[in-house]
Amino acid sequence: LEDHEKLLIAPFARERLKKNPNYKPITDKELRERHLERKKLLIEKKAKHEELLDLYIKANQEFDGSMLIKHLADNVYYRMFTSTDVIKGRVAVGRYLILRMKFWQKMSGIGRFYEKAYFGKIDPFPCLILNTNEGPNSMIFFSINADDKIDEIQINDFQIQFESIQKVKSFDYETIH
Repeated sequence: LEDHEKLLIAPFARERLKKNPNYKPITDKELRERHLERKKLLIEKKAKHEELLDLYIKANQEFDGSMLIKHLADNVYYRMFTSTDVIKGRVAVGRYLILRMKFWQKMSGIGRFYEKAYFGKIDPFPCLILNTNEGPNSMIFFSINADDKIDEIQINDFQIQFESIQKVKSFDYETIH
């Protein structure tokens, strides 16, 4: 079995994720290094980046986090604005995505949908806006590595960055292909 297939059949529970040794704060130096690398790769790999964001939407619509696992880098990390902890590693992030989407499937009464957007005035990069019944809730950013794998998933507060967001009906790669 491949790693992503093992994740699907592995038994896990929310409590096990909380005890996972891959939960740890990220340093400022690590954040700066990743930001510089991400900016460089973003320009080179914009179309792949946009395709992976579309896959994220599909995975959420079908409540199937497993479809993202094979696209995760081994050193991927998942960071939310509501927490100082970071989930690090393909196994930990993969499990979290599966659990999170199963949670949303159970909470099907809560209206959620995604909008495509670009963030930033100079060299804008693709992102997603998560909307709930109350309106825009958060923004989802990815960064990908040289192997076209997701090495960062970041969920940020929408309200703080509202001025720098341009909503679009489709990403650039969709209009080209």
